Amino acid sequence: MFGLVALLSLPTLGFGLMADDHVHRLVIQSWLGDAELPPLLETEVRHPLLDTFVFFRGDPELAHLEEERGLLPWWAAPDLKAAFFRPLTVVTHLVDHVLWPDTYWLMHLHSGLWMGLGLLLALWLFRSIHGSGPVAVLAFVLFAVEDAHGASVAWIANRNALIALVFGLLALLAHHRWRARGWWPGLPLGTLSFALGLLAGEAALATGGYLLAHALFLDRRARSRIAALACLLPHGLVLLAWAAVYRALEYGTAGADTYVSPTSAGFVRAVFERVPILLSAQWFQLPSDLWIGIPRWGQLAFSVLGAALVALLLRAWLPLLRARAEARFWSLGMVLATVPICASFPMDRLLMFVGLGAAGLLATWAGERGRLDPDPDTRRPGRLLTALLVLHLVTGPLLFPLKASGMWAAAQVFQAASDALPMDPGVTEQDLVFVNSVSMLTSYPAILRAHAGEPLPRSLLILGHIRSTLDYTRRDETSVAVRAEGGFLATPTEALLRGRQPPFEVGQRFRRGPMVVTVEAVTPDGRPDRVLATFDRPLEDPSLVWLVWADGELRAFDLPAPGETTRVEATWPVLGF
Repeated sequence: MFGLVALLSLPTLGFGLMADDHVHRLVIQSWLGDAELPPLLETEVRHPLLDTFVFFRGDPELAHLEEERGLLPWWAAPDLKAAFFRPLTVVTHLVDHVLWPDTYWLMHLHSGLWMGLGLLLALWLFRSIHGSGPVAVLAFVLFAVEDAHGASVAWIANRNALIALVFGLLALLAHHRWRARGWWPGLPLGTLSFALGLLAGEAALATGGYLLAHALFLDRRARSRIAALACLLPHGLVLLAWAAVYRALEYGTAGADTYVSPTSAGFVRAVFERVPILLSAQWFQLPSDLWIGIPRWGQLAFSVLGAALVALLLRAWLPLLRARAEARFWSLGMVLATVPICASFPMDRLLMFVGLGAAGLLATWAGERGRLDPDPDTRRPGRLLTALLVLHLVTGPLLFPLKASGMWAAAQVFQAASDALPMDPGVTEQDLVFVNSVSMLTSYPAILRAHAGEPLPRSLLILGHIRSTLDYTRRDETSVAVRAEGGFLATPTEALLRGRQPPFEVGQRFRRGPMVVTVEAVTPDGRPDRVLATFDRPLEDPSLVWLVWADGELRAFDLPAPGETTRVEATWPVLGF
């Protein structure tokens, strides 16, 4: 089985750096003195251990940088924050960039070794709970070929999830040995492993869900459930200490609807909406990654569908949950593992810890099937679970490389977008104005250009979102009005950079480089409907390069004459793919 997973992962060795990998490289190399950040990408790097996973600081004192370079669109939240504390993972990236900075296949192999260690520990955990029989073997096989792991292994920047898995499994193993066999080193080892997992990545929070489920259903040495829960006090203290440091160093998320802080009022709503999506993605292999690309009504419909499928699953599991404590452990741990990842928008690569419980639960059912109540009313749920077992064993190995390749395909889109930008050395004295784009098609290509040592423009300005139909009306020599059909922030991808609260107001102004955007009209729900973009020079000035995405390529945009309107249709650049 390890050989099969290695074979499925083998193509990822040639994927190179993708998306955030380039960000990490620039941050680390600039700190090591091996590279200098160009003015367009300037930021303050305290130390790579602290800042490698800081994408947006949410610091008003640094807002002037964005105002000068315009790397983010004008509608981005001024308090936008996406800052993650993962120092243990950063140490592994430092090793990569010090020992083999240009040998990317070794970086991928490094990640693959963490995945292999995680699989080995998962097998050990399954055997510790279920013995050395076929149930543990089946659980391991199901977890090993889980298709959601493809993206996790393929993307170097996602190594934090693999390391968090390793230390999370160590924490569970140590705790189980302590409580099942009286092995007292399990207490300090389990607590330390939990702490290291949290320092690797926020994904390790899921470990707490399995520890809680263990105390409730598998701790047979404790005299009561309260006593079993008391055994988790050291882990709770570690969690509180980690949260205090996390908060003191000002990590977290803010400003957008896609990333929701667990301490915000919107997190409860996010849990109710996203848990059904994540669980249905895990069990029925519905691609949760589609969530970010569908309208709001589609997201809610996805939640409703997911809730119906979860209810169907629960009915199928009831006989097993009544019969086996192990089933109750895996199911509760699985559900609790989905809660922390609801802080992010749904993505299959987040299902690492969820898949652990799903594999254990499905294998437990397979081992108990012949001993469960043979009543005819249970046969239909049994057929459903049999179908799911076959589904995961058959399609998991098939989808694994496809989901891994999806990361590579996205990287090629960013590379093609980078290649489409003007290459003339004179671009360093120009401001590129995208009449329609998305932040990932400007920021990532800019980072790729910086990585390759190619010239970068003075600023990158985005007027409208690429998924919206836009009307451009020339007002005068230096200004153009932009109206978005349905209003701005109408698409989920726009919510990556700003939520709908607080609402916009008429007269609000946003500066980006040589451009000031003024809100002229708003929709009934407080989103901009029409804005006026005013520049500090004539629109035809040679230093302003106007570009538009159309028919899958980046083209020059012909400015309308004063008083005239040009419509730009919603699109998405396929870039030859």
